Amino acid sequence: MDPTVLPFTIAFDTMNGNEVISTQVKGILRLEVEGVVMEFRQNHSVMSSRGVEERTSEVQTVRLPMESLDGVELKESLIRPARFILHARSLAAFAGIPGSGDVQRTLTIARADRDRARLIEIAIKSRILHDRLERGLDDLSGVV
Repeated sequence: MDPTVLPFTIAFDTMNGNEVISTQVKGILRLEVEGVVMEFRQNHSVMSSRGVEERTSEVQTVRLPMESLDGVELKESLIRPARFILHARSLAAFAGIPGSGDVQRTLTIARADRDRARLIEIAIKSRILHDRLERGLDDLSGVV
């Protein structure tokens, strides 16, 4: 698999009246020149007094320019799956990505993909720093 592609999952439950909706998101995070691209599909299990109903969404694509990201971190554990956490600079950045949290999204990473996650974490951090330096220098050029 391409080292710039990271498979992930997001899982969460929500309540809607007497229904419990379990959502399982499966997708890939891809690092591109312009930023991060996330492609994913959502599977919903709606549990109610009528039984369980399954729904699957079409593939969705969300593009996150580097300037919309504030940071990234990989949290590893011996017991739990790794968590790849994206931090945004604004609430709008993650509007199209399911999950909880306003300016962050937590992606679950399989054990087999941890090395790839470490490499992508470093690459994104480097690009965020580069983007900030470029914007900082551009801001300074107007002052000089």
